[in-house]
Amino acid sequence: MKKSLAAMFACAVLFGSGAAVVPASAQGHHHHRCVSRSEYRHAHKGMTRHHVRHIFDTAGKRKAISHSGAGTSEVRRYVACRRGHAVLISFTAYFGNAPLRLNNKVRSR
Repeated sequence: MKKSLAAMFACAVLFGSGAAVVPASAQGHHHHRCVSRSEYRHAHKGMTRHHVRHIFDTAGKRKAISHSGAGTSEVRRYVACRRGHAVLISFTAYFGNAPLRLNNKVRSR
């Protein structure tokens, strides 16, 4: 399980980190649904993937998935409202049919 988590977060490192996320209204963007700073702050560890989708109003795009005897891990990428930025979220489920829950989130460029 440690190797699969390390591999998923390696892709997060490729995107970098520490970039700020600002609301679309502040940038004047009118493209497809993006994740605002406020939405990012409302997503917390332990929330289900469904709940995060409801907050962000988008499913994002799956970047990695790993299945093992201990459970399932998935990394999804969401477009941030600040041009050229993204939000990466790691979801994990430790038991068979348990829902995927937010494990870690990163704002990236």
